[in-house]
This record gives sequence, structure tokens and C-alpha cells, in this order.
Amino acid sequence: IEQKQAVADCMNRLYQQGLTTTSGGNISLRVSDGVILLTPSATDKGRMRTDQIAEIGMDGTNHTPHLKPSGETSMHLEI
Repeated sequence: IEQKQAVADCMNRLYQQGLTTTSGGNISLRVSDGVILLTPSATDKGRMRTDQIAEIGMDGTNHTPHLKPSGETSMHLEI
């Protein structure tokens, strides 16, 4: 949860600085060899919470099916 909080906090700061919009932009964090944390699609980026951070396997599997993965998921996985 600490890593999810870091992702949520970072996205909130980006929004507050005017570097992203409410619905635009995504960030990710690789937390293991098999999983990244990713801000999902269709979520208010200025009010991001830990329970809104998606967990995506490096094979593209969404481990949080209640969250819609970003359209940029494949780019985040490649990086």
C-alpha cells in the first residue's frame, strides 16, 4: 500500500502543479519483476487514492479488474 500511496501522491502533485488534467496523463511504478502500478483510465487524476491504482502484470494481465487500465498501458510496460 505504501507504493500505491506514492503513486497516488505523485499524480495528485502533478495535477496541482498543472502538469496533467483531471482525466489525462498517467504514471506507473514497477514494484517487482512481474507487476507495475499504474494510474487507470477514467479516474480523476487530481483526487487519486490508493484504491484507484491499478496493478498490471508485465504480461498485460490486469490484477485489478474493477479498474480500467490506461490506454497507454503497453507503453508503460515497454518502458
